[in-house]
Amino acid sequence: MVLYDPHAYYHPMDREYFESNDIASMQPSDRIERPISVAEVGQSVIAGRGKGDFIQTVTSAIRAGAGVIELQPGPGEGEPGAAIEDYGTEKRQELREIAKASGVELSSVHVSPQVIGNVSGINYQQRRFSEEERFREVSEVKKAIDMAADVGAEAVVVHTGEFPRTIYDKYRDFKQYTGEEEDAIYHLVDPTTGRIIESVADKQEVWMPIPKKDKYGNEMFLLGEDGKPVIDEFTEEKIPIFEYDEKGNVKTQKLKFRDFKEEKLKQGWKMNDIVKDFFKMQQQAEVSHALGSAREYEKHYFKGLEERDRILKALEFFKKIKEHVPKEKWVAEYRKKVPGGLFLPDEVVDPVDYFRDLLNENERNIAYGRELAISGRKQARMYMDAVKKAVPIEEFGKDKSMQSLAELGIMAMNKTHERGLKKDIFVAPENIFPEMGYGSHPDELIELVHGARKKMVEELRKKYPGMSEARARKEAEEHIKATFDTQHMGMWRKHFIPKPGETEEQTDKRFNKWYMDQVKKLQKAGVLGHIHLVDGFGYGHTHLPVGSGVHPIPEAVDYLKKKGFKGKMISEGYAEGDRRMLTKMWEALGSPITRERQIMTGGLAPSPPGMTTAWTNIQEGYFGRTQTPYYHFGEHSPDPNEWTLWSGVRLE
Repeated sequence: MVLYDPHAYYHPMDREYFESNDIASMQPSDRIERPISVAEVGQSVIAGRGKGDFIQTVTSAIRAGAGVIELQPGPGEGEPGAAIEDYGTEKRQELREIAKASGVELSSVHVSPQVIGNVSGINYQQRRFSEEERFREVSEVKKAIDMAADVGAEAVVVHTGEFPRTIYDKYRDFKQYTGEEEDAIYHLVDPTTGRIIESVADKQEVWMPIPKKDKYGNEMFLLGEDGKPVIDEFTEEKIPIFEYDEKGNVKTQKLKFRDFKEEKLKQGWKMNDIVKDFFKMQQQAEVSHALGSAREYEKHYFKGLEERDRILKALEFFKKIKEHVPKEKWVAEYRKKVPGGLFLPDEVVDPVDYFRDLLNENERNIAYGRELAISGRKQARMYMDAVKKAVPIEEFGKDKSMQSLAELGIMAMNKTHERGLKKDIFVAPENIFPEMGYGSHPDELIELVHGARKKMVEELRKKYPGMSEARARKEAEEHIKATFDTQHMGMWRKHFIPKPGETEEQTDKRFNKWYMDQVKKLQKAGVLGHIHLVDGFGYGHTHLPVGSGVHPIPEAVDYLKKKGFKGKMISEGYAEGDRRMLTKMWEALGSPITRERQIMTGGLAPSPPGMTTAWTNIQEGYFGRTQTPYYHFGEHSPDPNEWTLWSGVRLE
């Protein structure tokens, strides 16, 4: 029978092949130094979408030769056998027994991308982060953890795409589209509500007063009698002095965020701090307007209170006179004796009624001034609070995503220990398309995994006070790892900026070097636990089998295996059909085959030392030869009574 290195792997594609001398000398793929055995790579199977349930798709994959299988449930939506919860305990046990009986491994469960696309809790339609949404996402991944435990899988794969972010500003070798540097948007979040409260664009402009400077170029501030800067009672900041023109108007200048950003970057500022500082400048205009309005109406309010005292005194004065002095005398006699310096018009017949009307009008003016003053101060305070509370979306979103992954890592740890499983279950965030947001770039994936592990350590130390930090770190490293999708990373090619005068071939070569550098970075960071092997051309999302595209995947796999990668490698290259998902990958990876040879005596003996053949030698083989046979025999030959040559000459 056919034995596949290095584990003498036997599977349903074994058809008692034997090699002939004309193919024995053929060599595996020249793109890798260490050929990858058939037993080391597997394929993904989907439930639903017309493919059938997992019992059917797993069985089909086993018959095709898969030694390792990843389960990818669908969203369900009324299609039986598609969703995770369509599989009860008996069905899950059946899957486990099928795998065991066939000598294959169910390696992983992939959470449906149609069900969740991140674990940060962001709701793009509502423009906010929601704890309710984050709870739903974590719950969906927990379902996959439970299924992984039931079927004997290790990795639980979930897509990233945690929140929006620009490409060009973070990775200057890439640009999402022409003009992105002008359209780049930076979001801020209110942490109390999770709402995205403001977005700062690169081309956004704000008009700012020009600060007055002394002869040394330092900004000037209002000074008190002690010579120290006066602190504003509301903003609690120094009061700046501005430049004025000849008409006494404050001079202003236009400030573009892009220019502001570049200047601050030169000074060593972090991007998040730059965005927040510009937002503060924007809000200062709103604060000044609201506060200026409030202070103006406060003047009216306090003046109204002072006037009210004078009106009340005048009213009391004329009420007493009216009681004791005849009407024909009191108006004329006391008209010029109004207290408080108030004026009584000549046409007034009854001063009491006049001052009562004046008092009513005064009450309305006081209320108007009070309400507008309070409203202005509230509005100014809201703007100030927004500035103080605002958090850049990257800071807020990363915290939420890492928290979710930490929680899921603990769930995976507990499930592993509770069941006494031999293999550790781990949650495995996967890099997604570049334009889908944070988590798609290798740097972000590394940061996400490292940050989640750190949070898991913190949570474990709080939850289990007796657990040492070293033990907590080990648990975090075992239960939170990354899934590296080779095609998703290849999609960065379409955003890769060519150098002036560079040919497409030269750009491709430079990109492939960048690709391999990222593979090395992922390996060195110690985050890799799972790999999706998919090929493509770098310009769109596809599912080509390895070898059908242009990415340096064989070289990447070869490098990782030489560096000791022990995780599973899963082909998702179903675009050319289920059969080529495996066979094309075997060809590209140079999967070697060590076979038992039929010798003259009729017995079986191992191949001579050094004589191995690759999948490429037998994939189209026919009785030991790769060419098509010149004749048919047995049940494969046509019935001469039903089919003849035009000449009538018989085949035999």
